[in-house]
Amino acid sequence: MNRFVIRTGAGLLLVAFLFACMPRSTPTASLTPLSPTASPSASAQPIVILSDDGDGLRLVSTPEEITLTVGHVAYLPVEIQSQHRPVTVHAQTLIHTFVNDLTPAEPGASPAYEVALLEAGQSELKLQTLRMRPHELTLTFTAGESAVTVSLVLQPAIQPHTPLFGTFYVPNRMTPPYELVYGPDCGACPTTSGDPPGSTRDRTCYRDLADSCRCHYYQWVYDADADERARASAPQMQVFATQFLRNTWAVWGNTEVEPGNYLWSALDWVYTRTNLSSLEQDCSPLMSDVMYGAHGWFSCPEYANPDGSNGFYDVDNTFMLEHFRAYMRALNTRYAAELRFIEMGNEPAAEFYLCPCSAPLDIACDASSGPNQPVCEDGPGSPEFAAVYGDLLFTAADIAAEEMAAINPHALVITGALEMVPTRDTHLTATTEYLIQQGLLENDNVAVGIHQYPYFYPPPWLSDENGSWLNCGYYQPGQDIFWLPDGCETAPPLSGDFAFPSRTTPEKTFTARDLWQKQDERVDLSGLLHDAEALGVVDEIYFFDTELHAGFHDSDPTTSPAREALAGLRIAAINSHQRVIGTEFIFAPGDPAVYNLLVKNLSGAASIYAWDAPLMDADYSGIVYKLFTRGDEDILAIWSNAEAAQWLVFSLHENSTQFKQVTLTTFRPAGEAGGELSASIVVDVTPPAAIQVHPIEEFHFLSVISDRPGFGWLADISVAIEPPPAVTAPPTS
Repeated sequence: MNRFVIRTGAGLLLVAFLFACMPRSTPTASLTPLSPTASPSASAQPIVILSDDGDGLRLVSTPEEITLTVGHVAYLPVEIQSQHRPVTVHAQTLIHTFVNDLTPAEPGASPAYEVALLEAGQSELKLQTLRMRPHELTLTFTAGESAVTVSLVLQPAIQPHTPLFGTFYVPNRMTPPYELVYGPDCGACPTTSGDPPGSTRDRTCYRDLADSCRCHYYQWVYDADADERARASAPQMQVFATQFLRNTWAVWGNTEVEPGNYLWSALDWVYTRTNLSSLEQDCSPLMSDVMYGAHGWFSCPEYANPDGSNGFYDVDNTFMLEHFRAYMRALNTRYAAELRFIEMGNEPAAEFYLCPCSAPLDIACDASSGPNQPVCEDGPGSPEFAAVYGDLLFTAADIAAEEMAAINPHALVITGALEMVPTRDTHLTATTEYLIQQGLLENDNVAVGIHQYPYFYPPPWLSDENGSWLNCGYYQPGQDIFWLPDGCETAPPLSGDFAFPSRTTPEKTFTARDLWQKQDERVDLSGLLHDAEALGVVDEIYFFDTELHAGFHDSDPTTSPAREALAGLRIAAINSHQRVIGTEFIFAPGDPAVYNLLVKNLSGAASIYAWDAPLMDADYSGIVYKLFTRGDEDILAIWSNAEAAQWLVFSLHENSTQFKQVTLTTFRPAGEAGGELSASIVVDVTPPAAIQVHPIEEFHFLSVISDRPGFGWLADISVAIEPPPAVTAPPTS
């Protein structure tokens, strides 16, 4: 039995064998790589063939390109003809691409690092990538004084309807290096020398003028110095394995600045593949707000809706609908190579677009057409709202889905936007149900947008300066509308008892264990899924969260990295198991190591619903596990809210299974007062008979690569209070 154990110190999550995802030294000399063995199943990858004859090591044949499904493990066969001595393999690639579970330590161009010692004529290299864009992998094979270099292009592919991840506040977010010019007739606003007459760069004057029919987005002016600065700092974004980033707002009215005239420059800089290299940009930029058409030429009288209103609000305005379709066609034709995600808008069925009057502003909900109609006071969850605005939202999403399917079939439309507030159970809004009933999900390239707010409101472990419950609501007097005090949107403490206020019942006391269980239940999407089941679309519905307000919030001084990382791990596992195919945490941790391990274990994985891991109505009171599979690999995410440590027991199937690699990753608090989260990683060749799971403070990933994926190797999972007796495993290889 070959067993390899790695443990990290407090807060040091950069482990040499499995990954290197923080800016630290590249793993080389301190590492003893595992010698690869033959795969138990046939590999779909082409083969690299070398010869080690009397003339030294030489290349016989090699593929030029390899396709890797994001997150999935693949094996690259290596044959060395006439091999009579060990061959050392070094790799050079980009961070978050792994060769034998090793990746560069830092973003940017990496030095070569050792990944294997080949001693048999038939060997293989384990490959995995979390990256979203094509990039190079260079392998150098060395035997004595003889060396051969093989350069491969890795082409990432996405497994449809499987989870991907992002973090919003990544370092050095790139901004296209352009300055905006408004025009063509901005009245008395000042014009910059060299700009067209009547134009202005004065944003304040543009806003004060408030005449977007005459003065609107007009042109972009390129800034070479800003371009150089952006490219120089761009690689540091990649310390996080951010697979998509909601960072492009392609507002229709700001892109199609006149009928048929598009302002592409800034979008070209982001989405043209030949502009930004994989060293500079790896994630897939998520494009948002594409349906917003309420200003610019939309506000001109000659383009008014049949009822006299202005803007994209009326499905009877065939001129507007035709131009929106043309816009979707133009976007996808121009950017198909890089454009994977289009979000119709930020909560398009809410006050941001249709109902500014529902916010605490001096606007009445009394319009007879367009925005701010009386139904806004009923809210986007009401049938009345759905009846007024549902046709518009469905028509826009349906047009986008049709055009994308025809031109850019690998891209995804995100629409709906359900407000998942922390004060009530969440169900599909009436508007989203209306969209589904109209046939929204007949398009298989559509996901329902959600924004999760699973934190406690108020957090019972904190109080304000007056000893009152912390106010975690937006629109607080004297503050920015989205300002929140420290302590909001944070994870519960890991221990202690806390009183929770109630308006209808006497004050209750909860333990930390109670709070963690309740937070799991607040993340859980069973309410939405039961509604989808009632509509007959539970097998067709997928969710996408572009703004998740919990997890990894360790920038808040009232919490700790350990609490926030544990919350992020749980949230990601629950979401991934409940058909959430995009999870973007609005916060980013100071240390990306735990987040990167999360992405490594869950991206591209399909859910399995078996034993005590159902799609809906999971029990979060004791040991919790979620089951996933991808390729030849099965993955369990495991944690506990039980009162004491328990054992998760695995009964292996009686049929013989060839296990290739089993990896158990365990997260526990460490460091001063348990403030950091450390990881221990155990690599074996057979699954454990049982795993002891301690409540609240632990989280585990168990990865099993075998010739019976989909958990065909597992007969049963059970929970035991006492450690189980020794189990004799069935025959394995």
